Amino acid sequence: MGNGWSKVLVKETTRIYDMNGRLEGKTSSTFWQFAKCDGDLIGKGYKSDGSDATTDKIYYEDGNRILDNAGGQAYGKWETLCNSPH
Repeated sequence: MGNGWSKVLVKETTRIYDMNGRLEGKTSSTFWQFAKCDGDLIGKGYKSDGSDATTDKIYYEDGNRILDNAGGQAYGKWETLCNSPH
């Protein structure tokens, strides 16, 4: 990822609970989150240079923000990364 991209290293933990609220297990992963701040893309990858990153647009074709998708809140992640101090 070159010019115009911001990135942050993310450690994500998912906890799995049973119906009684008892912890059954958890999974963790570490990855890089990328945002094209002068554009409209958010990405995720495991290499810091972004060479393996997958990207998603943050706007629908009609110009509305993609607030929620299978990968999470695309626009919210982009906005947070691009508006954070670098």
